[in-house]
Parts: sequence; structure tokens; C-alpha cells
Amino acid sequence: MPARKYKDALEHHYRAFHKRRFVHPDPLEFLYDYDDPADREIVALVAASLAYGRVAQILVSVRRALDRLGASPARFVRDTTPTRMKTALAGFKHRWTTGEDLAAMLAGARRAVRSHGSIGKCLAGKVSPSDETVIPALTGLGGELSRFAPGGSLLPDPA
Repeated sequence: MPARKYKDALEHHYRAFHKRRFVHPDPLEFLYDYDDPADREIVALVAASLAYGRVAQILVSVRRALDRLGASPARFVRDTTPTRMKTALAGFKHRWTTGEDLAAMLAGARRAVRSHGSIGKCLAGKVSPSDETVIPALTGLGGELSRFAPGGSLLPDPA
């Protein structure tokens, strides 16, 4: 099949299914609760890092984590010290992920946002024209977000 046919078929499916009513029960449904792209970045990071296990429990855990971040997860990440993040997330648990693990990742996100302006810009800064795939950029982003995580990152190493 020529590339144009693939593109047309994918565009058709995108238009047909890229609607909020098809998102549930994906944890990405939480992004719809926030208008600010900066909040959505943090919500997506939290949702992705907790997206393992039973879907019903994932949704409960993501909601509990986001409730602790307040009305603006981006503001929480930007304005909260790593020590206060640990306090705010103390007692949180999703399977084997603790509040301390989540706080460490968010402290890395804080550093990335303060250094680059956003997580998206941090990722874009890791892209090299010589890269054949996005794996090196994703690996770099994961490394940046795990700087404060003594036991390793919540995000897998794509390499």
C-alpha cells in the first residue's frame, strides 16, 4: 500500500476516534480535567507513571495522586520544594510505587521545567538531527526526570 493510502487511512481513524467519549478507561482521561498545557504535562506524567496493574485501580491511584497536587499540578511542581513534595505525597501507594517515588520523579520534573520551560521543551532539547529514532531523546528525558530518584525512575528506559 502506498504511503498516501496509509496516511489517509490513519487520518480517517484519527478523525473518527479521537474523541473524549472513547478515552475511558485510559488514565489519559484525566488530561481533560485541565485546560492549561503545563498542567496537562504533569498530569500525563503522573498518569503514565502509574499506568500498570488493574485499570480500575490505576484510575483510583491517579486521582488520589492528582488530588494531592492541588488545582494546578504544574504550579505544584514549579513552586513546591522536593522536601515538601515528599510531605504532600507521604502515605501514597500504588502497588509498589510510593509517594516518595512519585515525589522524586516530580522533583525531576521541577528541575526540567525550571531549566527548559516545560517537559516538552526538555524533550525537544534532547533530540539530535543524527538520531534515527526518538529513543535517545526519550532516554535523555527519563534520565533528567530520574535525577532525584535514588532507586531509579518510575519511567522505563526505552533503550
